[in-house]
Formats: sequence, structure tokens, C-alpha cells
Amino acid sequence: MVQILLLALAVGFACADPTDPATINGNWRTIAVSAGNLEKVEDNGPLRMLFRHMQCLEDCSKIALRVYVKTNGHCKEHTAFASLEEDGIYTVDFEGTNYIRILGNKDDILSFYWINKDDNGLITPGILVAGKGDVLTRPEVHKLEEANEERGIPKENIRYIAGTGDNNVRSVDNINFSIFLDRGYEDPFC
Repeated sequence: MVQILLLALAVGFACADPTDPATINGNWRTIAVSAGNLEKVEDNGPLRMLFRHMQCLEDCSKIALRVYVKTNGHCKEHTAFASLEEDGIYTVDFEGTNYIRILGNKDDILSFYWINKDDNGLITPGILVAGKGDVLTRPEVHKLEEANEERGIPKENIRYIAGTGDNNVRSVDNINFSIFLDRGYEDPFC
């Protein structure tokens, strides 16, 4: 089953716009996340990752990821290393094995398609959008909904973490994250 999904992933993105992985270095915030299995990305879900930093290593053959995950109401920082495999797919072990493809890298927004195979063999596809800012425009929200639909993920399974402009979802434009983090406070979205 995983091989079929990987083949679909590779074929589906063979014609995708190329991205420059070197531009991913820096601080990022999770803006939205979705999954075929909604439990995985709900609050306290094992794959509701709150991105904070990504760094290319070894000419981007590896990417270091610093994320927070909330479990039982408490946030925990994790660092994971994704390794580049064939066809531009990265793999990382976190809550099972994850296969990740960078879908887009434009205007300080990164989008990823991922497939998670957990330790029980459950396969869950999903999309994560991270940004240098904290909001998506209405056209970006529409693109996210279309990307989910194309992959069989209902748009109702999208969870907006930071904000989406005028979609009546919390906007964080005026929050200075460094105030929380420098003083030892928990991440405000964790």
C-alpha cells in the first residue's frame, strides 16, 4: 500500500514547479494542516506539528526541522532530520515513517504533501502549510482547499493554526512571538 502511495506521490508531482530548497532556511510558523485521518491533526493529535525552524544540511540532502507538538495539554519541542530520497521525496521518522514532498515555495509560504505510516500500519495523507508570516490570503486558502480535494482530503479536514486573513480565524499579525519565547513562556499556539 505504501509503495502505491509513493508511486502516486512521485508521478503526481513529476511536473510540479521546481523549488529551491535552499530558501527554506529560517524561522517558519505552521499556518494550516490537514489530514485524511482528522484525529492525527486535531488539537493534541500526534501530527499537529507547529513548525518553528527549518535548515538545509548537506546541500539540502537533509533538512533539520524544529517543531512543537502538544500532547496531553503540554507542548514538547522536537528536532527531526528529514533525508532526501528518490524523486525529491524526503523521509523522516516521527510518529511512524513520513514521506514528504515540497509542493510549493513561494512568497514566504512553504507547502508540503506528506504521507504518514504510523506504528500500527495506518496510512494518513496530509498537507501542511508553513509561512514566514501568519496568514493566508483568500486565493491561498482556495489553493489549499483545491490541493486537499485533489488528494482526497475533505476541505473540512483543514485546521488553520495561525490565521487566514478575513476568514474569521484568529489573526496573529500583532503578536510578538519573541516576547513569549524569550521569557520562557509556552509557544502561544501550542
